[in-house]
Amino acid sequence: MQGESWIETFARRVIADALCEASARYWAHRADVLEAAAPRPDEFHGRATRDELNAAWIRCHADARRCRAHAALLRDHSVSAARDDWAACLDREVAA
Repeated sequence: MQGESWIETFARRVIADALCEASARYWAHRADVLEAAAPRPDEFHGRATRDELNAAWIRCHADARRCRAHAALLRDHSVSAARDDWAACLDREVAA
């Protein structure tokens, strides 16, 4: 890639990121990371209150569920990547 301009490097990185985020594996891994980030009882929580910890736990697990639903949608071969009715796909994902 020697002699490549910064815009070519940037464009290559944008495309690589887009391809990664288009994979079910990426979203399943993201769900795992979110679940691991949820507060656990055996951890040190600093000054966080029980309500704050509960809210964080709920938020992490809700986001993980959405990531897993997104991964399932990407794995669903009945849903074409070239569909014109993306609103229906998004509705289906949000409902999951």
